[in-house]
Amino acid sequence: EIRRVHGTKIKVTLRYDPNDLGRIHVVDPSTGLTFEVPAKDQDYAANLSIWQHKAIRRYWQSYNATKERQITLAQ
Repeated sequence: EIRRVHGTKIKVTLRYDPNDLGRIHVVDPSTGLTFEVPAKDQDYAANLSIWQHKAIRRYWQSYNATKERQITLAQ
């Protein structure tokens, strides 16, 4: 609704609970009303903390780096 009214380049304020990334809150700049927006992947994000998310990202980055090194060595 915000994009429909203001266009896609509108800047909004986002708020989130660092203990639950399953949803964010978007503040409408014209009314000040807050809209709750669920994460697209609830299986992953529901009740996931920012700390857990960062730990998972670090793990996958190191895993992918190791996998790429193995492929390069094999080639």
